[in-house]
Formats: sequence, structure tokens, C-alpha cells
Amino acid sequence: MKRIIAVLLVAASIFLVSCGGIPSARGIVKKTVSGTTEISLYYGSANGNDMAGFNIRRIDGIASGAFAAPKINALPFIVYVFKLDGSVEVEEFKNTLRENCDLVWNICTSADTIICENEGDVVLFAMLDMDEMTGLPKGTDEKIINNFHSILK
Repeated sequence: MKRIIAVLLVAASIFLVSCGGIPSARGIVKKTVSGTTEISLYYGSANGNDMAGFNIRRIDGIASGAFAAPKINALPFIVYVFKLDGSVEVEEFKNTLRENCDLVWNICTSADTIICENEGDVVLFAMLDMDEMTGLPKGTDEKIINNFHSILK
């Protein structure tokens, strides 16, 4: 009986520890953009293949990823969160994103701000228009960065 209880306690501990880890990439991206914009957003997966906003077809090193983008593409705004698989160094991955992003991925619009941050092996990458006349209110970029870091600390 003691062995059964011990096994059950170990199983419960493993379950609680594994469920208490960092959220999924989709959960992180949703919390990162939460409260930062009034834009109606949709969310999707980002696996490194043919991702919007990049001029290369494949980006390696991604274990899982997610994005948030406007439902109507009138505003250049896209936020990615990637969990890396360990095959690429974090700084190398971030450089690949910065060097291969396309600030004019939407027709007739252009982003003017890039965000590229990380907490451990989780990377935030965003492109947005911070021109108050055509884009997002001043400080939106800082809100996104602060939300991202607060989720993972």
C-alpha cells in the first residue's frame, strides 16, 4: 500500500511540475499583445515555413511558434513568439530574423519598428507601425516588450 501511495505521489508531482512550466507559444503571444492594441487580431502557428513578413521560405531552429496579426491587414502589425529547439544559438536566431524580415510585407503599408527580444530560449519578434498618424499609439512597442518579459520571469 505504501508503494502505491508513493507512486501516486510521484506521478502527481511530475504532473504538477510539467503543467506549471512556461505557457505554450500561442499562450505567450496572446498574453504579450493583450491590452496593447484595439485592433481585432487572429492567432496562428508559426513553424518556420513561409511565414508572413520574411523574405526567406524557411527559418530553422523553431520547436514551436505562434503569431498574432490583424484580421484586416490595413495596419502593418505582426507579433511572433518562438520557442527554440536548441539547434541554433539564440543570438544567431535573432540575427536571422532581423536580417530576413520584410517591413513591407503588406500591400500599401510598411512597418517602421522591429522588436527582437528573448527570455532564455523564447524569442519575441514583432514588426509594427509606430507612426501615430498611420499606426499604433506611442508606447505600444514598450507595452509589448514589457508584457513579454513579465510573462516569462
